[in-house]
Amino acid sequence: MSNEEKQVATQEKQVSQTRDLERTRSRAVFAPDVDIRETRDELIVYADIPGVPEDKVEVTLEKGVLTIRGEVPVDRKDGKYSRILGEYATGDYERAFTLSDEVDQEKIRATVKDGVLTLHLPKAAPAKARKIQVAAE
Repeated sequence: MSNEEKQVATQEKQVSQTRDLERTRSRAVFAPDVDIRETRDELIVYADIPGVPEDKVEVTLEKGVLTIRGEVPVDRKDGKYSRILGEYATGDYERAFTLSDEVDQEKIRATVKDGVLTLHLPKAAPAKARKIQVAAE
């Protein structure tokens, strides 16, 4: 095993050990480009996350903030070749959106296919007017 392969293996081990404790890795983090479309019933978010395997995509919702994370596997040499030129940077993806009350946060759905994460954000039903009974104390 070469020194570079040992370093990569050590970094991967450190990342897996600290994964639940922190969200940092020693590599670039990009904000994925998104398209947002609106229909009568929902908002649809398309996020480009090329190179992220399905099992490395994470979507969380906490306190009205929807966060997208995707981890790209570390580029490893397989012995057949070594890179002599790289014109694009690889890294992980992370982006967060603050949701309004107009989104039904309990019904959000997410799918990923061919490097595109699709989020379906259903619109919440408008609050219905109602009469509130007042009781004497």
